[in-house]
Amino acid sequence: MSKVGRNDPCPCGSGKKYKKCCLAKDEKKHLENTKTDDIGALFEDSPIVDDAFDEIDLIEDFEESPGSDVEPYVSKTIDKEMPEIDEEEQALVEAWWSEYDEMAKDPDQVLHHLHAFFQAHPDLVENLGVEEALFELGAKLIRLDRTGDYIEFLKHLRQTFPATYLKHFAYFDRDIIAYSLIEQGSGADIQVYLELFKEYPDADPDFLFGVINFLMVSERDETLVDLLEAIYDPLIRSTQVIGGDEALDILVYAYCTDYLDRGGDRANPEPLIERLKALRTPLREHWYDPKSLETRLDQIVGDLDASFLDSFRTTKDVAQFHSTATLNFMGWLHREKGFSWMKAQFYRQQVLWYLLRSTPRGKRPRQPFTFTKQLVDQTLAQNAQFIFSMDPTKALGSINAMYWFGEYLAQRDFISAELGADLQRWCEEMWKSVSTDLRREGIEGKAFKVFPS
Repeated sequence: MSKVGRNDPCPCGSGKKYKKCCLAKDEKKHLENTKTDDIGALFEDSPIVDDAFDEIDLIEDFEESPGSDVEPYVSKTIDKEMPEIDEEEQALVEAWWSEYDEMAKDPDQVLHHLHAFFQAHPDLVENLGVEEALFELGAKLIRLDRTGDYIEFLKHLRQTFPATYLKHFAYFDRDIIAYSLIEQGSGADIQVYLELFKEYPDADPDFLFGVINFLMVSERDETLVDLLEAIYDPLIRSTQVIGGDEALDILVYAYCTDYLDRGGDRANPEPLIERLKALRTPLREHWYDPKSLETRLDQIVGDLDASFLDSFRTTKDVAQFHSTATLNFMGWLHREKGFSWMKAQFYRQQVLWYLLRSTPRGKRPRQPFTFTKQLVDQTLAQNAQFIFSMDPTKALGSINAMYWFGEYLAQRDFISAELGADLQRWCEEMWKSVSTDLRREGIEGKAFKVFPS
């Protein structure tokens, strides 16, 4: 594609700026000439920076890893061993499972089978290893649009057999929290279901971050901050968790945006610096420097002009360029779309992951923002992987995020209106192809009732 700057005279000789004349046509021609199996043509070798912003260390910019002198977090242990029972009792357990295998396809029979055993043999419930049956039961009831029946059973198990529930609390409490927020919205009382996550923060970090993400898209900012303040330090210091510092990333920006909302002076961020210094995990020094912090706050709420886009051609660190753009996108979502700061932060994270992961290691995009249908489909699918399935919050949230990012970039004149419309059309097509199944497969998907949201 042409190396002509967006604000340079158009090479066609019209006398107009390139961005007002042939840029959109050239972008479209370039994409049409790029074969679907030749994504690499959109990138060039980067002799200056080799993956300077490694996706594995996405928040390297935030905090230093705890040194060897920092005491590791000592986890509270959840006893997942079953109590010893005699042969007769074991025979009762095995008989229950034999009968279960014959009725597993019928959720009503399974519910009756569970309740009957609970009433007849309450002392053996912990030996039943009931989580496998509950995983299958929950999936079936959700697909049948009977999620409420599943949730009521989880609450009964939680209250009546806490030792059994605790073994897999993260999976079950995540579902209860999601269902409560979807059904009751801002009136949902979910604090009691967050207490075990605070008590055992590194027991199942994947499910914990699932809760964090869902609180973000559900715009429960105050509840989220309370949770993050309790768990960020244990997650960072735990030897059981990789990437736990992402919680601190979210909390730091929550503090920054709270400062902005309360009328904080961007040119005098000393009160914010004092709050950041009170965190138990030290941040990198530039977070305590008033000028650097002022710049970061301006990136969130200020306006990026054409000079920012032109800087792409000379910047050595494309990922930091994208980080700045997505911070500004976060502020735009809060201001223009009325999203809470944490929902905007979640959407910002999804877009940044796209920009990082869509760029091959050791390569540099030829354009500031690179989109093709194939690239968007592949990268968003990769971002939404969760163990052996798709994460509904990330899958549907990232489609929404990319849709709004297309509008943001086109409105800022960072991409052509035509490319922005293409990106939004691809997102709408993707939404139509996956949203129904994701809403049937996971509780969180039911939060995304309309598109875009």
